[in-house]
Amino acid sequence: EAQRLNCPGPEVIADITSGIRTMSTSMILSCLDKEYDIQMMGTHYNEEGRPKGLFPIIFSFEPKIDEK
Repeated sequence: EAQRLNCPGPEVIADITSGIRTMSTSMILSCLDKEYDIQMMGTHYNEEGRPKGLFPIIFSFEPKIDEK
């Protein structure tokens, strides 16, 4: 979809928050060979264990070529 809309990689983030395992895994695999970042939302908790705020966690991947 991003390529069809001519969106450059750095402008695209795949958010895997609350996705089922199959969906999240598919999104991660599709981002590995492109310039797309992956995001999920983390939660801060207070002393009673109740959520008190969200924060983004962003993963970026850079290909590494291993020459032997």
